[in-house]
Amino acid sequence: MKKIIFAFLLILIVSGCAQLNVNRSSYVTPTANLSAPIIENAIAGERSVLINWSSVPNAAGYEIFRGSCAKCNFVSTGKTDKNITRYLDKGGLLGHLGDNMSYFYRVAALDSSDNLGKLSKVIKVTTIGAPQPPINPAASKGKAQKIVITWMPSDDPSVIGYKLYRSRAINTQFTMIARISGRLNSLYVDKRLKNGTKYFYRISSFNRVGATGTLSKAAIGITKFPPLPPPLVKTISNMPKRSVVIWQPSPNNDIKNYYIERSKPGENFYRIAVVGGHTTRFIDKNLDAGTTYRYRIRAIDKDNIKSKYSIIATATTKPLPLAPTQLSIDEMSNGNIMISWKKSETKDVTGYVIWKRYWLVVTEEAGKSDGTTFVDNNVKRNTSYTYWIKSVDEAGQFSKNSKEITIKTSK
Repeated sequence: MKKIIFAFLLILIVSGCAQLNVNRSSYVTPTANLSAPIIENAIAGERSVLINWSSVPNAAGYEIFRGSCAKCNFVSTGKTDKNITRYLDKGGLLGHLGDNMSYFYRVAALDSSDNLGKLSKVIKVTTIGAPQPPINPAASKGKAQKIVITWMPSDDPSVIGYKLYRSRAINTQFTMIARISGRLNSLYVDKRLKNGTKYFYRISSFNRVGATGTLSKAAIGITKFPPLPPPLVKTISNMPKRSVVIWQPSPNNDIKNYYIERSKPGENFYRIAVVGGHTTRFIDKNLDAGTTYRYRIRAIDKDNIKSKYSIIATATTKPLPLAPTQLSIDEMSNGNIMISWKKSETKDVTGYVIWKRYWLVVTEEAGKSDGTTFVDNNVKRNTSYTYWIKSVDEAGQFSKNSKEITIKTSK
């Protein structure tokens, strides 16, 4: 209730008069012997009309009538006292005048008994339209997760801000996303957008009475596209317990890192390394021998936008050499033990390591051999010895154990 009283008092102050709305129409027959006022001018405003008229002798006040056409019924819109010959029509407490709409006015003098004098001639006034949209809207391209929208500020002094609208397609409905205060403000940053996506923007101006104009032409903005992945990925296979991954750099010039992912066939990929944007080679170490691995790479730019994955490259590590077969063992006349075997079928085997176990728990390396025989002269009589052999290839990889062979020395 207090707000209503305050609003009513505010209208009284602005108009400089007691604007008391009544339902009296201009069809009422004048009963007071008062001449008609002469409307000297009418000034159109934003959703308002200011009327000035000449004073009438012996008038105790004036009543203002408004109609929607020259020959329509005019309805009372307000009154003033005898000293006020101007009236600001804002439409009343429960509404406002329209934008760019024509209204028709007549004024009559009132006597002390509120009787109506002669009505003035009709005057037509058209309110100011809603403000025009700003010109030259533009939207940025190539920024990560955001678009910068700019426009030329309106030169209409009644404009106090702008409304910004966005859509994903030019022919669909635009939704307001921002209200920018200040006529001279002409920039807005639309954030948290999807990368590699096109957006359409339109702008409208609004004035101090809240009238919003039409939308501007559309500005098209595009967020930054994700970088391209490395176009070619290769591997070097048949290396001992390691693979070398080589790739061509992404065509984008702002790559910060590459993510390298690995998996075994049938398993999920997981990241194993992050390397710099100028790196095009990676050595994957401590792998299982004779095992196939798959690799894929994605590029990460300076804005932390990830590319799609590259093609998958496959590498297989060098397998372990095969163990020797057909082991045989003999005790020599001097008590030493000679072991012989058939060489490994692996072509690059360079030697063999002979192991032995005695007293059930003691295990030690008995020696090495480049051939297919070995004499163990570190033995004791009346003792059981178990021997097995491992092949060694050029890369230093050891085979699995050969089959074991056991002998007991004589007493």
